[in-house]
Amino acid sequence: MSAQFAQSFLPLFISRAQRQPFLGHVLTTLFPNYIQEICPLPVIQLQGGRQLRWPTVAVACLCGCVLGLLSGGHMLRRAMTRSPREKGFFSWGFTFLWYGVMCLGGLFHHCLGPSPFFYKTDIIGTACFSLSIIPASIPANDTSNAARLLLLAIYGGVVFSAVTGSQAVLEVLYTGPMVLGAVAGAWFLWSVSTEAAVSQTSQVARKRIWKWSAVAVMGTLMAAGGIVGDKWLCLLFGSNFSLLFWAFFGCNVTVFVCFPIVLLHACEQVKNPNLASEQVKNPNLKQS
Repeated sequence: MSAQFAQSFLPLFISRAQRQPFLGHVLTTLFPNYIQEICPLPVIQLQGGRQLRWPTVAVACLCGCVLGLLSGGHMLRRAMTRSPREKGFFSWGFTFLWYGVMCLGGLFHHCLGPSPFFYKTDIIGTACFSLSIIPASIPANDTSNAARLLLLAIYGGVVFSAVTGSQAVLEVLYTGPMVLGAVAGAWFLWSVSTEAAVSQTSQVARKRIWKWSAVAVMGTLMAAGGIVGDKWLCLLFGSNFSLLFWAFFGCNVTVFVCFPIVLLHACEQVKNPNLASEQVKNPNLKQS
């Protein structure tokens, strides 16, 4: 079941991997054929002859879509209305918004029936979401009109490439930015957790940042664990709780605990505008 999902979503990548002895062995180990028989595709019959596939995934995608749009709207409203403009909020706003778009594409394509339109919606949302994490995590100075137009132009390039590109282009758009976004996200969590260790950060904020960062790591491990442990998860919990569910659920957890982390970090930066520079000057500064 999960193998069939992977082959249908990234056919070129999976096909090439299967032709490589080592990668082919890894795929066979992670997604053995007997699991496809024990854990078939979960389907609920709806009125009118329609089917809802992966019902638990549908719930995770719906939650991700709603929370993404709401969180992104809040961040963008803050980015557009605050004076002076706050660095990073424009990028974070689009990070959450594009995550909502990704979940919307996943909801329709994975759960309500394969669709070329929503397949590309999922690809575009994933690519733009992942690329948005990079300037948000640095954080880049996205307060100027030029910087914001550049980010919008990048989104336009992704959309154009996905609409006009081949299957190979779509798979590169999906996997390449995802890897870059994961690295940038890990850097963000590490940097804010390290910065929270300096004495100028309030004890309450420090504990909250560390708590939410730990939850974000747990979400990442759940998403990754769904790939490594797919066959055991299917055997233990059934088809509804295989790779695709844990991918969306784990990403939901990781993405949305970043919301309070960003707000807490911004609040501490306002209270202590020289916080980051003092950390660089005194890397061994201990907690108070």
